[in-house]
Amino acid sequence: MMPHIVFVTHGYVPDSDANITCTRNIICGLLQKGYVVSCVCGGSLAEDMKEPFVGGVRVIRVPHTTYEQTVNACRSSFMRAVYQARHIVKGVALLPRFPNTSPKFADALYRVLEDLNTERHIDCIVGVFRPYAPVFAAMKYKKKHTDVKVIGYYLDILKGAVKPPLLPQSMYEYLCDHREKRIFCKLDCILMAENGRRFYDGNSLFNSIKHLHYINFPTLILSDETGDGAPCSEMGKIMLTYAGYMDKQYRNPEIVIIDIIALAECSERPVELHLYGSSNMDDTIDSYVKKYPKTIFYHGRVAKKEADAAVARATAIISIGNDLKGVVPSKIFELFATKKKLLHFSDNRMDETLSYFELYPNACIIDKSQLPADAASVIKNFLELSPKPISNEFLKKSFFSATPDLTISYIEKECTHGTGC
Repeated sequence: MMPHIVFVTHGYVPDSDANITCTRNIICGLLQKGYVVSCVCGGSLAEDMKEPFVGGVRVIRVPHTTYEQTVNACRSSFMRAVYQARHIVKGVALLPRFPNTSPKFADALYRVLEDLNTERHIDCIVGVFRPYAPVFAAMKYKKKHTDVKVIGYYLDILKGAVKPPLLPQSMYEYLCDHREKRIFCKLDCILMAENGRRFYDGNSLFNSIKHLHYINFPTLILSDETGDGAPCSEMGKIMLTYAGYMDKQYRNPEIVIIDIIALAECSERPVELHLYGSSNMDDTIDSYVKKYPKTIFYHGRVAKKEADAAVARATAIISIGNDLKGVVPSKIFELFATKKKLLHFSDNRMDETLSYFELYPNACIIDKSQLPADAASVIKNFLELSPKPISNEFLKKSFFSATPDLTISYIEKECTHGTGC
């Protein structure tokens, strides 16, 4: 009988974000190999709770609403301020339990694991970080069931997040290092995002951790189709598409919007910038939509199929580099798989993705510090070039660590032989 592998995560399909995409890709690969896979996750929508199976995966959802979802759904600026203040107070109160900032959610996930085990024995649990609650639930389960293999699947870096308000930087780094050391010692295997090297390899505190292995985000899904990534043109327009989360602090689309407005003013062809995804700066983006209704289009959060269709139609795809050191967005490998032209807006002082974009033949890197007119000129010249043909073999060779195959191989070894890392 094939092992029963349970993923514990903050959410799952039909919800969509970077971590869900990565988790889904790994789960699909394990299913193809014949493993029995279940998923225990959070769920905020009532209709989500009713669907017990998604693509052959048993999905058990625990009611949970994140702070970001609560704030984004609040249209009252006063109530938004109240939620933000309450969030700060809660964060300070929970510092002794850091990084378990959602203890009720973590305990609820654990209870579901216990119930699931009565239906079918669990052989391996993969706790997906971020947030920390799924990892905590998996470790708590292992205290009682010592035979189960527990893997910490770190798709994000604890230090890679925005520092909690009011917390000194030195204290934050101390908490991150010492709490993670204790957590890592309790896990059977740690699969860590590649950009974590800069935090752990040079840190003597983690020298004794021998079961830590670095992988990339498994988003390089290659289709059997061949092509050069040429756009599906629409009425002679230049259609530029961004699909992903937008954040005022670390992934701000405002520079992109300003540069594309400058491009529209100097282009002979109509230019449209389509933004897909949730954001914590709706008011700012909406102000540009109102001022430039023929150029800027903000669609908000949509189903993944709709966002994928928009990407397929695009003349070029927009990528926004994170303004956080040591953070690589999982989305970039998904973009490489399209073989399309990519416009990557970057601050080279903090952008950890530049080495990847330099390998991709159809990329144009735009310095965020450029004047809008200069950036528009660079973009215009790049868009006039024909896309270079890119083969699946080239992509797989260049970015093998971003294929699901590598991550799956470590999970297989751990859950069957206990030698994954």
